[in-house]
Amino acid sequence: MTEKGWAACFPIYPSLPSNDDINTTIAAAESAWTNQRGAWETYGKKLLLGYEFRMCIKLSKTGSAEDRIADAFERICVDLRNLKSVGKHDFYKVDPSHRLWFWEKDIEKAKLDLNLQ
Repeated sequence: MTEKGWAACFPIYPSLPSNDDINTTIAAAESAWTNQRGAWETYGKKLLLGYEFRMCIKLSKTGSAEDRIADAFERICVDLRNLKSVGKHDFYKVDPSHRLWFWEKDIEKAKLDLNLQ
């Protein structure tokens, strides 16, 4: 489904499959994105992925803006091309096929295990 453009790649550290499996999945996602297959063909960069939709739902709930933002942006995004963190809010600057996510509580372990910049 990922290779055909009908499933989003959403790897979250530390729950990652083996290197071979994650590399296969990332290559499939990149191919679908680059070749604009499936949903990417119809909507391109305007496609709202499932996790982005859930973020919007969290932002629309009642409560203080600070609480809603904290709830919506819980994970940190890393660009797999250069292993640099783009933080919690700038994930949109990374192509969907190159996003790796991790929880803030896992930042130190992720830096060590993944050799993050």
